Amino acid sequence: MTERNRFDDDNWMALAKAPVGVFGLLTGADRPNPISMLREGRALGKAAEKSHKKADWPPVVHELAEYFVAHGKDFSDGSSTVDSMDALVQSSRQTLVDAGRAAVAMNAEEREAYIEWVLGLAGAMARAVDEKGATDRISADEARALQEIETVLRGT
Repeated sequence: MTERNRFDDDNWMALAKAPVGVFGLLTGADRPNPISMLREGRALGKAAEKSHKKADWPPVVHELAEYFVAHGKDFSDGSSTVDSMDALVQSSRQTLVDAGRAAVAMNAEEREAYIEWVLGLAGAMARAVDEKGATDRISADEARALQEIETVLRGT
């Protein structure tokens, strides 16, 4: 039995799509130019590739990470057809809300590791580009988006 069998299709996809929500929320935080979006997207992909090789994830997180690496490019949450950056942020926020709701079916250790995985991907993406006016690699707007991601996933 795979870990995926513990979840219905909708919940599994909600969990697996969280990195898509991360991308949209962080992209919307700084209103970046196309080059920085490409860099951030590449950083997210590299972090995902690296993360699925981490040996000490609980099996469900390991399987989700592998699934995202294998299928992440195929995910569509409508973000490619949104009319504005604000619509992208709203769609991405909902993707993360759905992931947070689906994560409640995990035990506490699994859920914490899942949140750590998603936040790790988000952090890698946020640090990918020096943002204009930032004193750190992460701008104040991105820091707020990272906090929102954690808050949404934790349901607090």
